[in-house]
Amino acid sequence: MTIKEIVKLACPAYTGRTITEGTRVPTCLDSYWEDGYRTYYHFVRLQDKQVRTVHSNHPAFEPRQPRYLVNALPEGWALVEQRKSGLKESIVVYRGTGTDHSPVVSASL
Repeated sequence: MTIKEIVKLACPAYTGRTITEGTRVPTCLDSYWEDGYRTYYHFVRLQDKQVRTVHSNHPAFEPRQPRYLVNALPEGWALVEQRKSGLKESIVVYRGTGTDHSPVVSASL
């Protein structure tokens, strides 16, 4: 599956041109508005094209929401990082290389 196909699954409304492929998968998946920007994280299972989005997880207001990727992103999965800052938007796609069956996201490390 190409990077553009993965982005189309995770962010169907995205029409921008700033798409890059990341090499180091983030372990802290903070997803809330702060200082004018927000980052959304979408897990895409490539085999059946299912998408799971990380819920808003502000540490002060939603401390029990998952925000840490505990294991290595498994092979057959992709993580799409969608960063919004005002009217600007960018996308980074990470492909999994781990051996687990699915990503494990936890509220604490």
